[in-house]
Amino acid sequence: MKTILKHVLAFAEAALGCKAEFGEQFTIPGLTAAASLNHHQYGVVRFAAATTVNIASEVLVSGALKTAIGVLQNKPYVNEPAQVCVMGLSKVFAGGTITAGAPISYDSSGHVIDAVSGDVVIGRAMQAATTAGEKVTALILPPVRWGSVA
Repeated sequence: MKTILKHVLAFAEAALGCKAEFGEQFTIPGLTAAASLNHHQYGVVRFAAATTVNIASEVLVSGALKTAIGVLQNKPYVNEPAQVCVMGLSKVFAGGTITAGAPISYDSSGHVIDAVSGDVVIGRAMQAATTAGEKVTALILPPVRWGSVA
């Protein structure tokens, strides 16, 4: 009975997005971590240079706006390969309350938040989150500016 329950729970977790096995994801080959990102799995990342990534925050870096490219899937240390989901289902960490089905953006820590007009949207939440740090499933899409810039 315990074995059957274990398999049923594993299937339910996968169906709810609590496992990493989502099927096909589109990723960018050849990326590496610009810094140690071993504690930032499922965080939103941006390009740090041509082939390196770092945690995303929509701030000016060297005079240019560095926007998100996707969600980190592994736990790389500096100069190790970084697997970044740019389209598909992924786990993400909430930066606060997330509405299921709503467009999502990200905060300065690379956590997802509900998008508001002017934000860069990176996808849609597939599950709701009630607290910061909660892990939920999101549909990751190419980044686009949401609404009008105020």
